[in-house]
Amino acid sequence: MVTLDRGHSLTLPQRGIGAVCVLIMTALAGCGGDGDAGSAAPTYSIGGSISGLSAGGLVLANGTDTVSPASGATSFTFPTAHVSGTSYKVIVQSQPAALTCAVAAAGGSGTIGSANVTNVQISCTANTYSIGGTISGLTTGGLVLANGSDTLSPAANAATFTFATKLTSGATYAVTVETQPSGLTCEVSNGSGTLLNAAVTNLKVSCSANEWTWAGGADTGNANGVYGTLGSSAAANIPGARYGSHPWTDAAGNMWLFGGIGNDSAGAFDDLNDLWKYSPVTKQWTWAAGSNTVAALGVYGTRGAAAAANAPGARDGGLIWTDSAGNVWLFGGEGYDSVGNDDFLNDLWKYNPATNQWTWVGGSSIAGGLGVYGTQGTAAAANLPGARDAAMGWVDSAGNFWLFGGYGYDSTTNSTSLELNDLWMYNTTTNQWTWMRVVS
Repeated sequence: MVTLDRGHSLTLPQRGIGAVCVLIMTALAGCGGDGDAGSAAPTYSIGGSISGLSAGGLVLANGTDTVSPASGATSFTFPTAHVSGTSYKVIVQSQPAALTCAVAAAGGSGTIGSANVTNVQISCTANTYSIGGTISGLTTGGLVLANGSDTLSPAANAATFTFATKLTSGATYAVTVETQPSGLTCEVSNGSGTLLNAAVTNLKVSCSANEWTWAGGADTGNANGVYGTLGSSAAANIPGARYGSHPWTDAAGNMWLFGGIGNDSAGAFDDLNDLWKYSPVTKQWTWAAGSNTVAALGVYGTRGAAAAANAPGARDGGLIWTDSAGNVWLFGGEGYDSVGNDDFLNDLWKYNPATNQWTWVGGSSIAGGLGVYGTQGTAAAANLPGARDAAMGWVDSAGNFWLFGGYGYDSTTNSTSLELNDLWMYNTTTNQWTWMRVVS
């Protein structure tokens, strides 16, 4: 006899015990027994850790399930959970900007057990890019190129180069020639910049023999100037032979020349106030302004006002600066003032290449002016260096002009020329001079 639930009993032969078991299970199910055959199976998530994720854009995938961790995230979990026994394989579907992320082999794939998967590891590293370019004219060894502390020595006749150290996106580079090869001079173009998610391959190193090339002008001394037409370049144009002139180079690479003492178009020798421009591209000179005869007087016009007729007097030994806007500034020298005196000058001029006009900015229109020093270290509208030539000058990082010494006049006498060691600073914003050092 077999006793059933709720007091029922059943007597069967011994050999029918297997069938009894079936009947019992059926009866229990029909009576609302404790079995859990209708409950949902448990599910488990898939995730892990992330290192080095310093940018957005990473997309991880497990089959069709994806997740996009934000920049700086250190962990991730896929949105879809799975039952025990489900296989998984995590891959990088999309890389973040300037990074390469990889799934560690251990833990990146497998079969879900009876717990969440938390051991998938994602490692991200910054992409690095090489710095290099081409070389021309390197016929011998000894060249050393440098990018910071990274150096390389291309072999003779090398046509390309690449630095061994790679840099990350956003890094700056500045390639220079650290050591010149024997008998050659090498120059770098496109040598500096900022990496932008790609290798740099456009650097150019050009090497040439240390030899002079006769580019133009006469092969005999005391040559006269050939002026041509004012404002027009021509192959025949050439400034006359001279010394003590005032040169500079503009942002486009053109070379400029003002005045000096030498020969005019007719062969007369004295101070000049002609202005010339030379184009290295066309290899031609242009007579841009000024007179084609010597000893021209200064035409000052109105102080502070540019005019087509304005022109500094003929002179030599003045001081030239250029400002950040491309204007050229001229101070003093020895030459001619507005009334024909030939002496040291302390006038200050500004030339605008765009308008081809001069402006008399300050100083005296009469030669032989004494210095007005004021108080050491204090700017003032009345301050002014004494008339002089052969001074030295430079421009500082703030755009101020500096002047040191020369040969001319101090604050007390213009009857005797003196060697000077005074230091001055000129502020182009306030248009004022400051005496910076005591005259000894």
